[in-house]
Amino acid sequence: MATKSTLFALLIGGLAAWSSAFAPAANTNRHAVPGVPAAALGDPRIVPAGGRATALRMWGNDDEIEGQDRIKSCIPYLLPLIDGDHFAKYINLRFPPLGFVDSVTISPLAGLVDSVPFLSLILFLVLSLGTRALNLSRPIKFNAQQAVLIDVALIFPELIG
Repeated sequence: MATKSTLFALLIGGLAAWSSAFAPAANTNRHAVPGVPAAALGDPRIVPAGGRATALRMWGNDDEIEGQDRIKSCIPYLLPLIDGDHFAKYINLRFPPLGFVDSVTISPLAGLVDSVPFLSLILFLVLSLGTRALNLSRPIKFNAQQAVLIDVALIFPELIG
């Protein structure tokens, strides 16, 4: 029987290998600004061989979440909230008002998911596989994948403990 430290090391190694699936593809340069000289960016080290600079826009209007996409981006996080609800019992015993909020909001959803066989697994598969085929915006796909990773991370305390 493997020890807990060995299982933990295998878990971390597996997560590190699996997380590379979300890395961007090589040779993607969709944020390049044609015709921008290096002096305009202020950093001569990022000038490629052609003499033009590449600007990486990290915060711009390209990925702005607007309107209904904000709500759609929050919905995938219900899966880790529902699957991790049983961990809240210790906090709810210490803070009864928080327990009341949990019993009104998340516990009914957790009861519904527990009453239908394999519903949690179906939701997990829909979030992990379904977002690749659908024509959704990039932030919604990102939030769905992040919710799947959080849900996977919630499995490991149950395995170790």
